[in-house]
Amino acid sequence: MLAFSQPTYVFRRAEEAEAGLVNYLRLASLVCLEMPSRSLDAVRTVISGLPDVDPALVASGRYFVADLDGELIGGAGWSVLPLGYRGDRLLGEDGLPTQLRLGGDAVLIRGFFLDPDGGRRGAAASLLAHVEADVLRAGYRVADIVGPATSQVYYRGLGFKAVRKLQLRLDRDDRLPMLQMRKCLSLRLALAA
Repeated sequence: MLAFSQPTYVFRRAEEAEAGLVNYLRLASLVCLEMPSRSLDAVRTVISGLPDVDPALVASGRYFVADLDGELIGGAGWSVLPLGYRGDRLLGEDGLPTQLRLGGDAVLIRGFFLDPDGGRRGAAASLLAHVEADVLRAGYRVADIVGPATSQVYYRGLGFKAVRKLQLRLDRDDRLPMLQMRKCLSLRLALAA
């Protein structure tokens, strides 16, 4: 009889020295999993046009990775909106410039990725639960995430609901449909109790 075992990965805070690798894996995840039909320039615009992984987020201790025997297979972090964030490429559903808005009790999930070559090992939901627990310990109850509209089904499977349609201006005429999605963490925990 064949025996199947669950991969054993650990969740830990990312180390500052891993910031470059995390950025590379985030890029690979977008190219292969979230935006496979878009150009590399479009993917880079998404990374630079929205709050994502940056050295300050890693240094804050709020960015976590899923580590499988020394190999990073996923990552996610959180923050309140950085004061220096400029949404100059972010457009509302009407096509006019807009700002990313969060409620007072909300945080933004940032830099969520799975390694396309090894990340599909059940780590996504567990990693996100680890990040959510950290968010709750910090006193926040709501988590938002912004991603390509093509990823809506995936994020809905993780408990997020669309709250706002957005667009990201990729170049003069090309727009990428985006969604701001929200998950109420306290409601989820109350239902689980």
